[in-house]
Amino acid sequence: MNIKNSITLPNAPTTARTIPLKSDSHFSGHLVVQTGGSNGTGWEREQVMEVESHLEMNLALILTMRPQVAELENQVLFKWWCPHKKALKCHFFDFRVNLADGSRVAVMVKDSRKLSCPKFCAEARSIATKVTPAFADDVVVMTEADVDPVEIHNATFLDSLKETDPEADAAARRAMRGRLGARSISDIVTDVGLPGRGFRAVGRLLRRGELALTKIERITPEALVCRACA
Repeated sequence: MNIKNSITLPNAPTTARTIPLKSDSHFSGHLVVQTGGSNGTGWEREQVMEVESHLEMNLALILTMRPQVAELENQVLFKWWCPHKKALKCHFFDFRVNLADGSRVAVMVKDSRKLSCPKFCAEARSIATKVTPAFADDVVVMTEADVDPVEIHNATFLDSLKETDPEADAAARRAMRGRLGARSISDIVTDVGLPGRGFRAVGRLLRRGELALTKIERITPEALVCRACA
């Protein structure tokens, strides 16, 4: 076996500034994200993303798993001209969300306590007024209030499904072929006949957008899924 030809490393981080991954005062780390998996066209190459807070990590997982998100950039540099100082000013947005419809949203990630700070709110509003459509169509602040327990649970599970298993995936598709209504995941797994692999296969079909949850709930064996609308 030629190991060199069997391993594909993820793309290196593309941040506009270096994130120190060692700190004695706050969380820092990295994750490997994989966007493009929910559009039904196959898996995109994995991307290393560095984060400097646990909140950033959770939001990165949530955003990359949303079907309307085509790409997630982090630590994106925005520059604008300040006539008073006659110099360029800059701000690093924690994320820039590129949506499937072509629009883009610049995201500041902050603890919700910052929203009660007049100085921060004034600075954030000032920066937002400088952002042009060439950089982003909207500017938002995301906090821990945007981390829904159900969504982060599902996003964490779906993010873990980076391995491929064509046999199990094909069996899960067959179990739902021609079905007009909903089925529990456990029923599908029973039909597939591969307990652990079958559950992960259903997860991959959810991630690719081939299946959908019938309501907002945690992905468990009891959850109901249906074929996604074309």
